[in-house]
Amino acid sequence: MVAKNTVIVRNDAILSAAVGGETVLMSAEQGQYYALTATSHDIWDRLKTPVRVADLCAALAEAYGVPLETVETDTLAFLEYLESQAMIKTVQA
Repeated sequence: MVAKNTVIVRNDAILSAAVGGETVLMSAEQGQYYALTATSHDIWDRLKTPVRVADLCAALAEAYGVPLETVETDTLAFLEYLESQAMIKTVQA
């Protein structure tokens, strides 16, 4: 489960490429493709290095001028999905 104090990073086994203004992710293990749009691409890009979820949310709220509570709700839901697909992993802080 992803929580605000969780430190996460993207799974190196997931391949990504820019295609027609979107980022496409591929899980060779699961044989699945995923398309990311602007905001989800930004989140994926920020997961290149380990980041605490609370810090990620704060940075996104500042970058997009959106209330932190809204960002936390939406981002946690997206990260939960990524975790369920083994696209991100938690790391020790």
